[in-house]
Amino acid sequence: MTTLVAGGAASGKSEYAERLAEKAMAAAARGYYLATMTASDPESLSRIQKHRDRRADKGYETVEVPDSGALSEFAARLSKASDSRDTVVLLDDFGNLVANELFGCESPVAAARLLTQKEREEVVDRLAAPLRLLHETTGTLVLVSNDVFGDGPVKGDPGTENYLRVLAELNRKTAGFADCVCDVAAGLPDYYKGGDRV
Repeated sequence: MTTLVAGGAASGKSEYAERLAEKAMAAAARGYYLATMTASDPESLSRIQKHRDRRADKGYETVEVPDSGALSEFAARLSKASDSRDTVVLLDDFGNLVANELFGCESPVAAARLLTQKEREEVVDRLAAPLRLLHETTGTLVLVSNDVFGDGPVKGDPGTENYLRVLAELNRKTAGFADCVCDVAAGLPDYYKGGDRV
């Protein structure tokens, strides 16, 4: 069962996703928390610590997956495990994953120009392929993402527009194969696909 949980900043999406994963972990052999944020400043360090504190003693094994390479490696390894169907995986979140993929030190994508549709598709495919593999081989997969274009499209800054377009396309591609898709606002989920609408 794969659930895509989306929401705005401080919407409660991570807490809700963790509740979904923890419910599934009660009957699972293992649980993984896939952390995508890299600590680049005091604010990100604080956010990382907040998430660590919230999931302490919940039974997760934390795995750092800041980009498509690390995510692909984890997905391939887990898909070969004999108990992968008895495993819960929580990935938090797509926003950091996309930012790291586009602007990270290992393989930065030019932020000075708009990416072509083909270039955006290549980035989305690099990220979506391991997510689909996890969907196909994991018992429970909970994916956290960000709402995009809530305030309308962004024009003028190529880096921001690239980020928002890739994130939107990754959300759409993942929603296509996910069993459930919900949006969280003020800590309350509203299901668009599968699940119970609230």
